[in-house]
Amino acid sequence: MSDKLKLAIVDDHQFIIDGLKANLSKNLYEVVAEGKNGNEAIEIINNTPVDVLIIDMNMPQLNGLETVKHLSKKYPSLKIIVLTLVDEIPVIRNMIKSGAMGYLLKSATPDEIDNAIEHVVKEKSYYSKEVTDSMLEDLIPTKETTNNIKLTDFESKILALVEEEYSVEEMSKKLNLNSKTITRIKRSLEGKLKKKLP
Repeated sequence: MSDKLKLAIVDDHQFIIDGLKANLSKNLYEVVAEGKNGNEAIEIINNTPVDVLIIDMNMPQLNGLETVKHLSKKYPSLKIIVLTLVDEIPVIRNMIKSGAMGYLLKSATPDEIDNAIEHVVKEKSYYSKEVTDSMLEDLIPTKETTNNIKLTDFESKILALVEEEYSVEEMSKKLNLNSKTITRIKRSLEGKLKKKLP
């Protein structure tokens, strides 16, 4: 039906694609295309109307990072969610900076993937708890502390942008919030993290 969101799934493991197709909310989404690598992802987006692209990081021919960089520049309205096994901070940073609005690990439940899709189509970033915890642990080395920290949606977004070394002005433009609001949220984050942010 025309009111369903159109999804494309790109992963070099067919069982991942099949699992997503079987478990995502069929009444809300329609999987219109699937691919095995970055080159196929680009071909799909060039030729098929797609609202949300779910893509892996490590793939043959053209990896997820290079694909996301290319597609987010060419199709700025395309919503991209990374679904991967990779939880390394530099990779997460690069993916977010390159245009990914969502970043999930492959341990994510179907409900969490549904939630991520709902967030990105509303122009909201979505990072799984494990990803947010990794970003927190990069700022605060003690896991005992990070497990007790609860972040709001905007705090999670700003934390990710702090990791990317965005200035307050750059955050303001990216999130469409005024600088005073960004500064207030950063102060709230600093209080929760008990750490001064750059």
